[in-house]
Amino acid sequence: MATTKKKLSGQILEVPPAKPGMVLKGDPELAEARAVLFRAQVRESQALRRIMDGAVKKIEDSAGAQPVTVDDTRMLKASERSATKAAEKGIRDAFVEADHEVEAGVRRSISRATRAQVAHLEKLGIRPPTPEQIRRIRESVANLMNEEFPPGSGMTYSMRMELNRREHTRQIKGVLRQKYPDGGASQRIARDVKVGLTDTRSVRTPLRGGSASKKLRRIIVAEETRLANRAEVAIMRVSGVAFAYWRLNPTHPWYGGREVCEWYASRTDSATVDILATLGITLPASALQGLYRLDNYPDYPHPFCKCYPEPWFPTKFKPKLRELSSAAQATGRSTADLLAAGSAMVIGALSVERARKREAELEESP
Repeated sequence: MATTKKKLSGQILEVPPAKPGMVLKGDPELAEARAVLFRAQVRESQALRRIMDGAVKKIEDSAGAQPVTVDDTRMLKASERSATKAAEKGIRDAFVEADHEVEAGVRRSISRATRAQVAHLEKLGIRPPTPEQIRRIRESVANLMNEEFPPGSGMTYSMRMELNRREHTRQIKGVLRQKYPDGGASQRIARDVKVGLTDTRSVRTPLRGGSASKKLRRIIVAEETRLANRAEVAIMRVSGVAFAYWRLNPTHPWYGGREVCEWYASRTDSATVDILATLGITLPASALQGLYRLDNYPDYPHPFCKCYPEPWFPTKFKPKLRELSSAAQATGRSTADLLAAGSAMVIGALSVERARKREAELEESP
């Protein structure tokens, strides 16, 4: 089979031609709920583009008010300074407005994801968190926007927004380092703003990482998806769910298992297998693909990733999983925290729980 080189998840890989329609697994209603969230992300990305278009329009209008040719050198410099200040203010205001839009979009995304996850848990016969618990989860996860991500990167959401703003402002200031003998500085500054904020294709001007609109789209998709996933995992944890699948998003093409999300969706970790064996649960290899304990659930792997978690709580194993949940409550822990403590702790807690049940049954017997 012919392969091609393609940049996937930050790597250049030799992959076969992508095949759509090979990755849709799990609950179709949950997949559709995620598709709704992704369509909302498209609308929100378009809103960010409109913010940048509005900034460009204001700066172009300001440039149009400047004289195209000026004979006096001092007047020329004053015209350039005026155009530059207008550009700096336009960029600053646009990024402030974009920041508010991203934060609002993240909160909407968290709300959509948690509603879908609660409905799914109810369908599985699992008691979801109370409305107050859901409210606290949404609020605490939304506050994670300014945590360091990825871990060890030293970068937060606010830092990325500020760096993007500074980069585009610095680009505008660089224009003034050139000479404009024809006095057209203000128009050229306006053109450079347009290239930097909205489109690098119309003018052959390279800009690392693309325009501000493209970078903001990357940021809003990453923040919304990773925090929606965090909120859903928190909902599962509070509900007593201990395992979840890594599900590829419904539109994800298949690259032969080489891409990082495909890797997560087709594997599991040895600790999950060991814990299942401790519980006396044996699954076929196909059912283990993409299954993880919540405490070991994969982190958001790359920009534009739209994969999501799906709880594993099958009817066949409900008695064993409910026993595990009761054992966890008896130790004052969540199910996921008990599993994270290891097989020995799980065995001990189950032994205590089974002994308690036997004593209760003996007391009730005549």
